[in-house]
Amino acid sequence: MPPKKKTKSAKEDDKEKKKVRVEKEEEEDDDDEETEDEETDDEDRGRGKRKRRESKSFEPEDFTMASERAAAKAAVIVKGRGKKLGDLPVVKAAIEKTPLSSEDLPFAYTFVFSTRGVPTKKEMKNKLLEFSGYLPPLPKGKYDEDEQDAEDEKFETKYATKAFKLNLAQVRRLCDFFHVDRETEDGKALNKEQTIDRLLDFLGDPNDSYIKTDDPAEIKPASKKKKAPKTKTKAAAKRKSVSKKVVEDPFSVIKAHSKGSTPTDAALRQWVKAYVVCFDMDSATTKHAIKTASDKFGVDLADRKATIKEFLAEEM
Repeated sequence: MPPKKKTKSAKEDDKEKKKVRVEKEEEEDDDDEETEDEETDDEDRGRGKRKRRESKSFEPEDFTMASERAAAKAAVIVKGRGKKLGDLPVVKAAIEKTPLSSEDLPFAYTFVFSTRGVPTKKEMKNKLLEFSGYLPPLPKGKYDEDEQDAEDEKFETKYATKAFKLNLAQVRRLCDFFHVDRETEDGKALNKEQTIDRLLDFLGDPNDSYIKTDDPAEIKPASKKKKAPKTKTKAAAKRKSVSKKVVEDPFSVIKAHSKGSTPTDAALRQWVKAYVVCFDMDSATTKHAIKTASDKFGVDLADRKATIKEFLAEEM
């Protein structure tokens, strides 16, 4: 006979039903607590509690080329002590004849102006023609000369510092760009300090006395020798004090070099000094050095291999 199945008693059935009922009630309570917590968090956020900050990505609008162009265009040319360069026929012609592709144009513009912005080449020319000197106009009537000298000294120091960081070739380039005479009465070339004095005398107070005359018809027959402009004594003294503090740029010859022309030995020597610092000499090769130099100067320097090797050996 098959075994009899055990039947649950009524008491056991009641216990199981109660157990199921209790478990359901506990689950419902847990759900209610979670809902209350979520509602509380929402209410807290509504009252400003524990509100998370929104992080926005930085968009450098101030550094866009459009803003730089606009800043350069909006820059005002302050009236100076001398004549506008556009009112000096020889200087005006020299600036206007300068090709827009010339490296001298941005070089001269950067030296004269220290304003923010990246102007176009045409704007550079227009602003240079409006330039009338970095020294402020002299007050009308009587004025305190000592106060004016102190005011002038600020500008003289600023431009002298910039000028003495250049090498002689760069200073002469600026003189030629502005058509400034850089020779003595005897036709001899000025030294660096004298050339800077002549250039800054002109740029501080532009006038005809510093301009080089190419046309013989403009030279008066009565004068056997051309009269060299006198350097301003006070200004020269201030600049000389600046020259003792300023160290010439160790790479000025490279910076003065026009890309596409064969570099001088002085330019190559400066380049080699930079090359030795930038590259590991244990792994660098002469071939790599020649290729890098050729890229820098814009010409094939394979025929200068012996010179480059010599300079590398000296620096190492």
